[in-house]
Amino acid sequence: MVWLSCDSIYMTWQTSFVRYSDENNYLVYVQTVDDIKPMLKLIDKITSERGRDIPILVNIPETEYPLSWYFRDYSNVKYTSENIETPIGWKNIRWSGDGKIIWDEREYKSGKKSGKIDGGNGTDGEWRQKISVQGGRYYTISGWIKTSDLQPITAAKFAQLYIRTDRNDEPDIIIAETESLTGTNNWTFVQKRFYVDQNVNFLWLTMPIGNWGQTKGQVWFDDIELRAEGDFLNLIENPGFEDGKKISDIKDYEIMIISESNGLSFSNLDGYTLSRYVLRPGVNLVVYIKN
Repeated sequence: MVWLSCDSIYMTWQTSFVRYSDENNYLVYVQTVDDIKPMLKLIDKITSERGRDIPILVNIPETEYPLSWYFRDYSNVKYTSENIETPIGWKNIRWSGDGKIIWDEREYKSGKKSGKIDGGNGTDGEWRQKISVQGGRYYTISGWIKTSDLQPITAAKFAQLYIRTDRNDEPDIIIAETESLTGTNNWTFVQKRFYVDQNVNFLWLTMPIGNWGQTKGQVWFDDIELRAEGDFLNLIENPGFEDGKKISDIKDYEIMIISESNGLSFSNLDGYTLSRYVLRPGVNLVVYIKN
């Protein structure tokens, strides 16, 4: 009994005062890490100078807690979970690696934007979209892909469009895929005709830099189309990556704290100073302070 008491006291002390922010300590796996303390000190300094009623935006889709606790004494904080720097209709995922998924305004086939993935030293990542379809018909998936020094390392799928069936709201079996690109290619048109079984109601489109392994280099996607045979309706939402909210569209706040998750890469913003912090394992924050 004495041994158990001592062990409990030791574990409580370790958890509360020593390993309270250790991501390998699963008792506190969701705890805020020490890296957030400099951010809180910075914000306290700014609000001490400018007032605690200055407008602050907190955009963390994962969760607003514990920042809602830390900011309980601030009177003008807006919490929102809307996606920023992610085009409407699209989801980005970085499964592994150090790459960045970017909503690009510098390179595009048409319009003013495209979906880019920079593989860094090697990345398994993708853009994806779930699509409602009518089974028992032929379809064609098509789009434009550009690559720069694209080099598969271990990836089985890379720089292509491929279609999967849906199972429990997740992608399942691959039923169609376009050709893959490697190396450096200017905007290249790819397409694939395929049949959808009668009982299928949803499909998933995946556009990877690499899947089931990693790829280096860069890839862009634009002007994506999915059409049923004999139908002119494009089933892809926001096919040219044109619609959505960019960080440059939001300038009404003195301080903006935004989740930089899933490999998103936020850049410098005119009139603001940028810094980065870790809220908890897997939740990285970018902080903009108005100059």
